[in-house]
This record gives sequence, C-alpha cells and structure tokens, in this order.
Amino acid sequence: MPVPFTLVTAALAVVQVQLPAQHVEQMPAETYARAEQMMPTRGAELVLQDRIVPQWIAGSDRFWYRVTTARGSAFVYVDPARRVRRPAFDHARLAAALSKVADTVVVADSLPFRTLGWQEEGKVTRVTVSVRRKSWRCELGTYQCIAAESPAAANPNETPSPDGKWALFLEHHNLWLRNTATGERRALTTDGVRRHEYAGSVEYSTEWVTNARNGYPAPPVALWSADSRRVLVQKVDQRMVPETHLVQTIRDTGVRPRLWSFAFPFPGDSLARATWWVFDITTGRAVAGDAPPMELGIVPLLASGEAWWGDSAGTTAYYVERGRGARAWWLKALDAATGRTRTVAEERGAMLVEPAPAVGAPPLVRVTPDGSEVIWFSERDGWAHLYLVDAATGQVKHQITKGEWVVRDIVKLDARARTLWFTASGREPGRDPYLLHLYSIRFDGTGLTLLTPEDAQHQVTLGAGGGWVVDRMSRPDLAPVTVARSLDGKTVVPLERADLTRLLAAGFRWPERFVTKAADGMTDIYGIMFKPSNFDSTRRYPIIEEIYPGPQRINVQKTFVAGSEDQSHAELGVISIRIDGRGTPLRSRAFHAYAYGHLENNGGLEDHVAALRQLAATRPWMDLERVGIFGSSGGGFGSVRAMLTYPDFYKVGVSASGNHDIRGYLALWGETYQGYPVGEDYLAPANWTLAGKLKGKLLLAYGELDDNVAPAHTLQLIDALTRANRDYDLLIATNGSHYMAANTYFRRRRWDYFVEHLLGMTPPDHYLLTTPAEYEHSGTPPDVPRRRP
Repeated sequence: MPVPFTLVTAALAVVQVQLPAQHVEQMPAETYARAEQMMPTRGAELVLQDRIVPQWIAGSDRFWYRVTTARGSAFVYVDPARRVRRPAFDHARLAAALSKVADTVVVADSLPFRTLGWQEEGKVTRVTVSVRRKSWRCELGTYQCIAAESPAAANPNETPSPDGKWALFLEHHNLWLRNTATGERRALTTDGVRRHEYAGSVEYSTEWVTNARNGYPAPPVALWSADSRRVLVQKVDQRMVPETHLVQTIRDTGVRPRLWSFAFPFPGDSLARATWWVFDITTGRAVAGDAPPMELGIVPLLASGEAWWGDSAGTTAYYVERGRGARAWWLKALDAATGRTRTVAEERGAMLVEPAPAVGAPPLVRVTPDGSEVIWFSERDGWAHLYLVDAATGQVKHQITKGEWVVRDIVKLDARARTLWFTASGREPGRDPYLLHLYSIRFDGTGLTLLTPEDAQHQVTLGAGGGWVVDRMSRPDLAPVTVARSLDGKTVVPLERADLTRLLAAGFRWPERFVTKAADGMTDIYGIMFKPSNFDSTRRYPIIEEIYPGPQRINVQKTFVAGSEDQSHAELGVISIRIDGRGTPLRSRAFHAYAYGHLENNGGLEDHVAALRQLAATRPWMDLERVGIFGSSGGGFGSVRAMLTYPDFYKVGVSASGNHDIRGYLALWGETYQGYPVGEDYLAPANWTLAGKLKGKLLLAYGELDDNVAPAHTLQLIDALTRANRDYDLLIATNGSHYMAANTYFRRRRWDYFVEHLLGMTPPDHYLLTTPAEYEHSGTPPDVPRRRP
C-alpha cells in the first residue's frame, strides 16, 4: 500500500470564471511505461553477467561467485593465481542430487539458492545449500547430498564475537554478554540510563525515528578484538542535547497523533559526549579511558571505521577524533590495559580539514603493525595526499604521494615491503578527473605504478589473501567488464563482460558525458546528459536538471548504471542533466572550499547555469526557455535556491525534503561547511529570505516523520512564500521519512508536475507505478506503509 499523501495548493481561487475550453494534448500512458522501464530497479534486471560479489575461500585469494545469465544463474569458481575460471560445480548433477533428497524439482539453470557454504578438507570439497528451508551438504566429487543441521539464525540485536562463543546485547541501556553455548547471561555494566548508555547510537543519527517505529534491530555498537578477548565500546551521554519533535498523524490503531521527541543538535547546540570503555571477557575487568569526553557526530566511530584495534590481542585501540567545526582532527591511541590515551598525530587548518576526501569515507589513516609509523591523509598542499608520520613524535617524515590529483582510499599496506596500494583520481591526463584507478607506491614515495590502465572507473575489492583484487571497470558510456588482477599488475584474469542485449532492446540510450567551463570561464566542470530513447535532433526539448550540490559528495555518476532517475525523466520527452559545480569534493582543496562559509552558493549554482548555456549553444535541440530542476535533501535545498536565485532561468521546480535553513539542521553538517562558531552568516543560506523572488511553478514535498530534515524546514519556507503572496504546491507524505525519492506515488506526481508545467501536456490519468524505487541514500529500507483501521 503506498504511503498516503496530501496535496495542498497555496493559490486560492475566490472567483471562478468560465473560459472557453482549450485542448491540451494528453501524454500517452505508454510514455510513462517507458519511463518506468528505465527506473533503477527495472533497468538492472535487464543486465546479465554483471555485479558479481566474490566470496573468498578459506582466507585465500580463491573465490566463488554467483552471476545471472541468459538461462538463469550460475556459480563460478576462480583461482586467479592459476588463471582458473570454471563452473563451481556440475550444476546439472547438483540439481539432480538435490531434487532426489529434497523431494522437489531443482533446475540446474535456476538453483533455488543465492548463496552457499564452501568447505574444503584435503581434496574433498563440499557445499552446503538451503532448499525448501532445509540445509543439505553435498560432496562435489560424488554429488551425494545429506541433510545438514541448519545454522542457528543470527540474532540481529546481538554483536557476536569473532570465534562465535560470545554475543553482546543491550538491555535497559546496559551492555550484556551471552555465552552462545550455554545461554548464560551476565551484565557487563549496570549504571546505564536513557540517553547515557553503553554501546548505543546517538538519536540524531538521522534515522532514529524511522528505525524505532519500524522495529529495526539495534545491536550494540562494539568492536571485538580478533582473539575475542576484549570489547571496545563508548558510553554515550546525550542528556544535554536539545530535542526536536515530529508528529505522526496516521497510526496502526486509533486516531490520536503520536509525538516523537529525540535529541537533535542544531549548529551551536551541545553535542553528545562519549567516553571509552574496554571490557576483558576472560577476567570481567572493565577499564575506562582517561581521555576527556569527546563530542560525537552522527555515526558512532565504531560503526564508521574511525576506531580499530591495532593488533589481534586488542592491546591498543586507535581512533580518530574530530574537532568542532572540522578545523582539526587527531589520531589517538588507547591502551586497553590501563585506559591511558595519547595523541599520536594531529591535523589542523583554518577551515575544513577532514581525514578523508569525502564525508562518509573511513579515515585514510593506517598504523603499521609495529606501531612506529602512520600513513596519514592531508590536503595541506592543496590536494588530497598521503604522508608518512612518525608515531612517536607525530611529525611528518615526508610526503608519499604528490601532484595535482586526489588519493581516494588505501586498499592495502605491506609494512615489510614498505609498499601501499591505493585508489586515486585525476592523475591520468585526458581523462575524467573523477575516475578511480588503482596504484602502488613505496613508503618513500618512489615506484608509483598504475595498476589499472583502462580509461574507466575501477571498483576494486581486495582478496582475503591480499595478493589479488577483483576489478569492475565501467563508465556511464562503457559497459562493465570484471576481471581479477594481481597486485603486481602483471596478471589479469577475465571474469565477466556485461551482456546488455535485453537492456538495449528495451530502448536504453547511452548517456553523454560532457565538460564545460565554470562561470569563471577557466575551471573545468563535469556532467552527464540523458536523452529520450526516441530522441529526434530536429525537435526542441525542455531540460530537467537533477541537482545535489554537496558539498559532501558529488552528484554525477561515474560507473555504468542500467537505469536511473535521469533516464526515466528523459523518457518523458526531456533532456536530463546532472552537473558537479565548484564547492563539491574530489577535486582540489580550493575547488571544494569554493562555497565554504557561503552555502547560499552551495555547489556553485552559477556554474550550473553557465554549463547549461554552453551546452545549449552547440545543441539547438536544448530549449533554455523551458528549464526545470529537481532535488531531494540537499538537492531539495538546491532546487529551491536555483528557482529563487535564477527565477528567469529555472521555470519549474520540484523540491523534496529540503534543508532550507541550516540553522535548523544537523550541527555537524552546518558547522563543517558554513563554519564555527555560528554567526549571522548562517542566515544567508536560508531559502525563505528569498521567498519573494519566486516566479515559476514550485512543488514542495516532505515526509511528516522525516528524522533527517524536519518538516519545519519546508513549513517555514511556505510560511514565507505565503507572506510574499507567491503560489506553490505542497505534497505531504503521512508516515513518510526523509527518503521521498524512494516513494512511487511521489515519483509519479513529480512526473505529472513536469509534464504539465514544463512540457505543457496533460499527464496520463492516475498512472500507477508498480516498480519499487531504489533506496538511493542509505542501506535502510523504505518506509513500511501503515494501514489505517
């Protein structure tokens, strides 16, 4: 059942005047069906032999994977060192054996399982699979299958130890331990209370209400040592954090609305604070870290890769601590036996210093196994690079990588060989500067080697044995090819080449990558363009720009995608565009800092306008008199900002879940990109201050239970629009969360809005979208619809 919506129109007609009926062409339902066919989930279904997930065998670089084929699916075994790629087993024999023991028909080309257990004992290999909810163990030499004990279902509210003997869980704000063999339980802590609890998350995680009302699991946020002896957790105190509130109007039972109140700091507010604790499972000893409480962002350090054990025995833990306003960060070491904490190294700057080139990426920091040196990330020379730091003094020994390009991730470190492998972008001349490549380099900065020479985006996965990677290479205009590569760059084993036959038959049209100049006339900016499958160069097409101005991530895709919001828009009869202007990451520090302290120009809006004008100058089929814009979240802000800043350029806008006034948004985001302390400059980016400049058609939308960007953002904006006597339309998702773009009803109404106001046509009558939307912004499932009694 779709999430209910309410449509409100702000222009009130006092007198109706009968006018002669005018004929407006209605868009055929077939056009919407074609647009639906190009939605992300539908397009992906039409691609074969792509998106493999390697399953490593016994800690080695050998692996198996499952792949979709024209006949169904297949399992493949790979031993890259021997250049072996073959079927993982005889699919027909295994299907016959399973049919016999499971008393059902099992088809070789469509085996009824997506995963399996792989066990090797000498020369004997067995696989364990599930058929009709029963487990079967089959020997691959004889293809004899016997019933196997089904593994116990994992408790999603527990955090198991690496050896499987223990499990942590939360009860009444305290941390508990369970012996998985005996079921014995014991409390590790007893003094936890609401909003001052052990191993929990902050309520301003941007999904707290969504998770709570849908009953999603809440396992302890804890880090086990590899030997399963010690556990590292934080005790989180958010009692001083101000609350914000949401009202749920539609409930499972009854008609009385429910109030949801949760801690949510705005810029300048008090943040949650956390202290470190180490628990020794064998002795029961608890050790408190001696460092002062640290202020927390939105994701616990133990869940975001910002804390880790330095060795398997859990003697030292390392963590990254960020300063308020993102002008400093520190690497700290915690002695698990004493709780003593020391600062290993630090990074400071006048503005925006981060431990990775983009928000959400784990810190690019690696401590050598002996603890003597640190691979360190910094943009101190204007570009994102790696440095070698002395762990005893915190001083930089020397710079490892250098040049006008960006290090993106550390894939592997080999301290004995004093070599590291990393991904980077922007180094290869004549290529899109965002494309990822894999490199190796020695600690002393010599021997820089490109290991993935193809002009493509390289998505690499390191093998469990550490000697190989699986590399999926593609571009928006290049079909994916997946290979295994040795880390010396000498051997490449082909795995899969994507089959696009069905996708092309459905009308897929390759997008066009482009580069234009920014508004300064000098800086290159990059984008992507989508045309309808029935494109006719003699026609004039309106334009829809899908915007996300950052500044924490880019918006233009760099890999091949079979279906997208952009192509769906294009199928309506428009040119769909994405652009990354100045102020977005993954270029130089100066490029990223362009809008720092001036989020009213977030993402370089003038660059977007300049780019569209340059594109239209050489493409007469682009109609600059009919330009629309859509965005969600930060893009919801951006779409409204564009409509208000360039009211004669952008004629139709759709804005979902927009953070229209950063003074009422998450402290971490505003303080990182607008600056800290909070000052009068925070008013400039507020969209409501420009409400009187609205000229075009604007549809605003929000979910009433948006725990990321509260409905107050949109409501305060429409209050200003109403006071300015401007017309707007409003769509409310009762029970809806932040991810409006994932709702099929909203998508259909968005299409309707552009069709009516940008193309000048009547939309199909009540077209029903049946394809679920891809959940683009996080791994959390879309809202669970609630049925009203």
